[in-house]
Amino acid sequence: MDDKKEQRILVISIDGATFTLIRPWAEKGYLPNLEKLLKEGISGNLESTIPPITGPAWSSFQTGKNPGQHGIFDWLRRKKDGYKLEPINSNSIKHKTLWEIIGFQNRKAGVINVPVTYPPKPVNGFLVSGMLTPSKESDFTYPSELKKEKEFVDYEINPRMRFDPNRVERWIKGLKNMVIKRKKLALLLMEKFEWDFFMVHFTATDLVQHRMWHTLFNESNPILEIYKEVDKAIGEIIGGVSENVCIFVISDHGFGPLYQNIYLNNWLMKEGYLNLKRDFITRVKKIMYKFNITPKNIYNLLGKIGLLGRGLTLGKGQRYNLVSRFFLSADNIDWDNTKAYSYGNIGQIYINTKGREPSGCVEEQDKDKLIDEIIAKLRRTRNSETGDFLFEKIYKKEEIYSGQNINNAPDILVLPKNMESMAIGVSEFVSNKIVEPSFTFTGGHRLEGIFIAKGKGIKSGSWIDNARIIDLAPTILYCMGLAIPEDMDGKVINSIFTEYCLQENKISYMTTEETGEKIENREGFTEAEEDKIKKRLKDLGYVS
Repeated sequence: MDDKKEQRILVISIDGATFTLIRPWAEKGYLPNLEKLLKEGISGNLESTIPPITGPAWSSFQTGKNPGQHGIFDWLRRKKDGYKLEPINSNSIKHKTLWEIIGFQNRKAGVINVPVTYPPKPVNGFLVSGMLTPSKESDFTYPSELKKEKEFVDYEINPRMRFDPNRVERWIKGLKNMVIKRKKLALLLMEKFEWDFFMVHFTATDLVQHRMWHTLFNESNPILEIYKEVDKAIGEIIGGVSENVCIFVISDHGFGPLYQNIYLNNWLMKEGYLNLKRDFITRVKKIMYKFNITPKNIYNLLGKIGLLGRGLTLGKGQRYNLVSRFFLSADNIDWDNTKAYSYGNIGQIYINTKGREPSGCVEEQDKDKLIDEIIAKLRRTRNSETGDFLFEKIYKKEEIYSGQNINNAPDILVLPKNMESMAIGVSEFVSNKIVEPSFTFTGGHRLEGIFIAKGKGIKSGSWIDNARIIDLAPTILYCMGLAIPEDMDGKVINSIFTEYCLQENKISYMTTEETGEKIENREGFTEAEEDKIKKRLKDLGYVS
């Protein structure tokens, strides 16, 4: 790698991939292509963002910056004029992305299906947007005419079939087909276009682990089936590139078992920080809530009578349809008298601050005291059945974020014990419990994703412990012999390179002005697109 100016990069990203599964399966010969990469390259856990959520994690990968800089903290964000939520998009990212920086330095990039890339921004090359793309009818490619090519006739951006517990085999078959079609598109575009950087992203692993983690020890294991299909795709994609291409295989977070849900808004209401309106409708809903007439119980009832997946599903990650209006929701919160609230998938709490929230009631000078008070109570909170403390780590936002967008970050972040619980705020009073068994997902995110690298100038057969997802952008730029923006939070992962490589190739930096860092105010989703995105996030199980 002594002449990095000619170095090309191939990145294969596997959403939610974990060494907990990959290493034993590779040793048994189930994943021969990943096994080969592990032996010939360098590998290690990859530290995700806190919390480890796909949206902010891939945004940190794209920018080399922490969420306090790029401004993405979850799949959804609060609208500026109220408490309704809207999905994020590529225009929500407040800094230049890796492929924009590569193009700025006159190298060509090709990107397929990476999350948070819709609407596609201009690149020196091509881009096919990924998760959060409304549909194939939208302009999901750059250049826009690319989608008219015959290669896109059978292409799937998202799964065609939403999860149905009564039709699991069909759903798994659909995920496999999605992997195969994405691999085929990658091979075709790699051959058709010139590129110096190429990246393709596979989402099926994340989806199957969320829903099917409980099947890991079954004779028929759908998670292994999907990993095998992705491994085949990796083999074919790598087989199509020359030996002088540096290969990275990465994931945004890991995975593990999920046993229970923690409903933070219920806890906040119990502690008096969140209050409901006193109108007649809200009082009726509260009575129903008190007597355990909740979306979760309706969901369970529908499951018992075999109606899940047939347009009547409820609960986290399911469509509420007509009955949603009968249950407590954010519309029933008395925002003028609510000091704290939660939305997000993994433990985000916001202080209802004057000047930031539209109905903020907490003065800025009182905020720190309130945060300390809430954190102290959270530290003492136990599971009423087991007696265990619910939360392993609790952070103030300043402890993990920095940058010009930190004001929009959650004020408190909690990580449940062993990450075996999902601390939910986005589900609006789906249950009247604070803690209860998880009833839709059996697998949840972990902080450690995967990192594998192989190529000229990269060590082989070693394990590293210091890789972070924000380090990947500067590391890739260094591999390509390109300058690194000096305001990136990430650092080049020196430990993966040989001493000779580091001595012969010095790291170079560029100023923000040199990158053309000015971000235009581009439009986000249309109202129709926003509705489609929210529906898809519900179908995938990310929001309710």
